[in-house]
Amino acid sequence: MKKTLSLIAIFCSFSLLGISQNMFNKGDKVINLGIGLGNALYSGSGYTSKVPPLSVSFEMGVKDSLFDGKSSLGVGGYFGYTSAKWEY
Repeated sequence: MKKTLSLIAIFCSFSLLGISQNMFNKGDKVINLGIGLGNALYSGSGYTSKVPPLSVSFEMGVKDSLFDGKSSLGVGGYFGYTSAKWEY
């Protein structure tokens, strides 16, 4: 079973090499919104309220064809927030 899964993974990775292309170009703008599933760090007695991890990011393509003709450079920012309240 392991050998079969390994062969499938290798075949898929080689088959995807030929179709790789630059999908992010100069002038493109990408925004990402995310919400986390939470974590075990702020759990247990005493924690009265929690805000799940929230994130937003933005990126803009600024230069094409950096190294191999298929790469781009993007610049952007990321903001994340989470909160937990503990009461004694």
